[in-house]
Amino acid sequence: MRILDRLLTSYRKRVKPYLPSSVRGLFSRALDPSLKLRGMYDFWRVRPGVTRFLGPQFHRNRRVIGIALTYACNLRCLNCDESSAQAPADAQMSIEQIQSFVDECAAADYHWNLMEIAGGEPTVHPDFLKIIDILRTYRNRYSPQTRIKVLTNGAGDKVQQMVAQVPEGIEVENSNKSGKRPAELKHSTFNLSPEEVEGYEKVDFRNACEYTYRCGTGLGPTGYYHCPVAAGMDRIFEWNIGRQSLPSEADDMEDLAERFCSKCGYFLKELQYKKPLAKQLTSPVWQQAYDDYRTRQAEKLVTIDAGPSATHAAAAGTGVVSPK
Repeated sequence: MRILDRLLTSYRKRVKPYLPSSVRGLFSRALDPSLKLRGMYDFWRVRPGVTRFLGPQFHRNRRVIGIALTYACNLRCLNCDESSAQAPADAQMSIEQIQSFVDECAAADYHWNLMEIAGGEPTVHPDFLKIIDILRTYRNRYSPQTRIKVLTNGAGDKVQQMVAQVPEGIEVENSNKSGKRPAELKHSTFNLSPEEVEGYEKVDFRNACEYTYRCGTGLGPTGYYHCPVAAGMDRIFEWNIGRQSLPSEADDMEDLAERFCSKCGYFLKELQYKKPLAKQLTSPVWQQAYDDYRTRQAEKLVTIDAGPSATHAAAAGTGVVSPK
């Protein structure tokens, strides 16, 4: 199954974007039987008895880290897995947080194979280039084998201008969403909570999903997570349960997978849940989470108006660094 995963990943990244839509459709239909088989296996694999015998299916990747630099974005993609469309916000990491991260890595002699800088749209962060420079300095001094990659949507002149300033030695993965209609800016069933889907009542969510390994450990304004998507989810649910220091090699973060994967549609295994949606799909659990989030944000705005000390407290609660 892992071989099939690698082949599919290579096809999606290196072949699919360059094929005409008609050819992509033919490939998709040809791949359906294999994907259905994989979905059946994965659903069987997350059963509690199977998990007790074989252990969790996916473990966090200790050599790849996805850094959620900001949740601000210049696009509003359907079913955005960072909720940048469903719950827009300027929550972001500070320069101090990034510096603390690289200091922790240097002190622990910890070497990443890959650092992916993402969002939201990372280039809209006001200190984007300064942060890139901090990460590049860490790499050059302590971990020369580390690749640093910026994930950008490439949409709009401002984003393209920032991408053009990315220094040599930093990779850029551009999804080229510029000019696409809103209906084309789509993800799969992220906002469909597995706990609301029939058949998933008794699965073991510690199994996580392929994104846990593919995208690596997550780092966001509120800490470290078993995957980058979980960091964005904690912005909405505000459980604030991310690790507050660099996780040890022995930390599988299974407690975080158990908590977040029960709400994340990427955990769903069958083929029908893997296909991009042409409309927003928000299940009741997620709708309630977004409603609660907006209520808390409104309450914080009232608190902010009360005075400077309240401003700092409210900003700290959302992962936004208040101005000094």
